[in-house]
Amino acid sequence: MTQTGQTTSTRRIVAGERDASALAGGVADNGAVMRPQEDVAMEVRDLSLWYGKKQALTNVNLAFPKNKVTALIGPS
Repeated sequence: MTQTGQTTSTRRIVAGERDASALAGGVADNGAVMRPQEDVAMEVRDLSLWYGKKQALTNVNLAFPKNKVTALIGPS
């Protein structure tokens, strides 16, 4: 990823209905524990975020559970 003077974010968001057989549980290639797909409402994979020339996030993966409230908090 190249750095520019502007805020750059690279995200790949996978959401909604997917074939449950794709994530039936187990361990991913990178060692992360995977939950059954029916428990996940939305996933964010490989999220990287830049503020100017400073990288704030690098390849972050998140899974947001169904029927739950999730808040991401931190300094502004």
